[in-house]
Amino acid sequence: MKSIKLIVEPLERRLLLAAPIKPFDLDLLAAGDSGSSDSDDITNISDGVIELIAETDSTVAVYNAGCLGDAAGQDDTLFYETGGSVTIEAEKGTITFPMEIKSGTADYQGTGYIEDKDATSGHPENGGTAAYIFYITTAGDYYVHGRVYFDNSDRNSFFVNIDDQWDIGENGPGLWSDTLGAWHFATATTQVNQAEVQTWHLTVGWHTLEIHGREKRSKLDRFVISTNGAAPGDPGGAESVTYETYQYTFGAGELIGSAYGTVNNIKVTAENLDGTSDFSDPLAITYDNATITPGGTELETSSDTGDSNTDNLTNDTTATFSGGAGSVESNAAVYLRVGAVNKRNTTADADGSYSVTLEAGDLAEGANAVDIYYVDAAGNSSADSADATVTLDTIANAPAVAPDLAAGSDTGLDNGDDYTNDTTPTFTGAAGAVEDNSTVWLRVGGVNKQSVSAAADGSYSITLAEGILTEGDNVVDIIYIDPAGNTSGDSANLTVTLDTVSDEPAAPDLTSNATHDTGASQVDNITNNKNCEITGAAVANGTVHIRVNGVEAAAVGSDGGGNWSYDFIDGDLAEGANNVNVTAEDSLGNPESAYSGSLIIVLDTILATPAAPDLRAVSDTGFSNTDNITGDDAAWFDGYAEPGSTVQIFVGAAG
Repeated sequence: MKSIKLIVEPLERRLLLAAPIKPFDLDLLAAGDSGSSDSDDITNISDGVIELIAETDSTVAVYNAGCLGDAAGQDDTLFYETGGSVTIEAEKGTITFPMEIKSGTADYQGTGYIEDKDATSGHPENGGTAAYIFYITTAGDYYVHGRVYFDNSDRNSFFVNIDDQWDIGENGPGLWSDTLGAWHFATATTQVNQAEVQTWHLTVGWHTLEIHGREKRSKLDRFVISTNGAAPGDPGGAESVTYETYQYTFGAGELIGSAYGTVNNIKVTAENLDGTSDFSDPLAITYDNATITPGGTELETSSDTGDSNTDNLTNDTTATFSGGAGSVESNAAVYLRVGAVNKRNTTADADGSYSVTLEAGDLAEGANAVDIYYVDAAGNSSADSADATVTLDTIANAPAVAPDLAAGSDTGLDNGDDYTNDTTPTFTGAAGAVEDNSTVWLRVGGVNKQSVSAAADGSYSITLAEGILTEGDNVVDIIYIDPAGNTSGDSANLTVTLDTVSDEPAAPDLTSNATHDTGASQVDNITNNKNCEITGAAVANGTVHIRVNGVEAAAVGSDGGGNWSYDFIDGDLAEGANNVNVTAEDSLGNPESAYSGSLIIVLDTILATPAAPDLRAVSDTGFSNTDNITGDDAAWFDGYAEPGSTVQIFVGAAG
């Protein structure tokens, strides 16, 4: 007949021979978790391993849309607290020599007890250890009661710790007793051979009890870890149900995957002779076994400093690139590459959008091929995105030459002297004068005045508005802003003279010599020369209009120094006083100036008949001084003739 072993289960089972409790603590082991952490249960590994806890010697079935297979027990022993207590057989731990499992002393529970072979109170470091893993379901303060057997007072103690280990020099916590020769329970104290009881505050979860030998031949049969500080009655009740670690390795196709990750809810059951447990709480494993092709990265508007915010032209050395929602997988690590070399990375948002800012030096001057790839949360690397060609332009060269006054606006003697009376002149630059398609600013006196867009060959033409140039000399130059937004230095200067007014000439002058000024002196402007010469100074290279007595007589040109001269012709001057003045018209074609001051020329070509002479009274010796009778043979005569004339006195008919 087949024998049946009756197992008395702990209180949580409620009924004898009840089915196992549902397995718990399902976990995807780190080697199979390829996510950003080794505990996020995200993976691209198809053959990862899950681990769980279930009752010892159970058949543990693993499910994912159907049963996948059975998990394998790992032959370890774990204990589970219920009702504030867990009872552990000492021989079921991890025993390290010279701690040994023995069975020579009668009345032990289970299959044996542990005993240290070498430890002494003087050298406890020579002792062995035993370790036990147990699970606490209710947090609280716990005591350790050990069922011990001591032969004598030199063999009556162990060190005991929870979630810690004994270190050399410590004398506790310990299990000890002065009761000899019988199995009994002792409660752990803070120090060996001292009465103060030791407690441990334990949280919910797994803990480790460690026993370390202190005195050889001391014997330890079982433990009761309890919230009750009173030692249990011997032998301490039934052993707690033992549990075991189980593992299952996924096979090909058992995890369902996709590019965005598919959640696999893994559940397990435990089955023994008493029945089958409920399903465990699910372990949600996200299996992500592919990637999407990322969208091309874009230079952000704020970094695109070109003529438009989509021309991928920039002078921003720390440019920002971005992708909209769905560009990559959620929360992926995005790597921005320049010239196929990783430069910067960021983590995408939950909607798959991202933004990456480069550092100075990542982009080279000129054209740069920029793309991205990403590594998703499961560790899959995507293909590269399409390239975006981004041109970094941080330098605007100085303009090649100064602006040129257009020939049609240069109204001087020639079209290259930069003299003009055009108040809206045009300035030009030839091909290559500035960068292609840049914005050219014409400056007057260092101040921006007017702008224009250069042609594709770098030439430009700017016509100034009325009033920008001032009368006289104007210093004109240009700067330009290239399509990337860089501002050039200044060009060389061009000095342009705006002359819209003919200057008033000086008053003319009668040439001061005996030929032209025939009066008593050569500066009295009296002449008998109808063809006398006048000279003067006016605008250079202009036209001088000569007016006599309000009527234009002639027009002559001035030389490069503004000097001019004119010889009157017959009929220009009238006998007597003549009012002569001039006006000038400059070489730029400006209207005639105001008239100069006047020159009064007296033309005297006729000698007037003198008045009859009169005998001076002192020489008139007659009866009266007016009877013209005299006895003075050197008499004086007075009379009137033209000023400066030579008067000859005749007596009788003789000269």
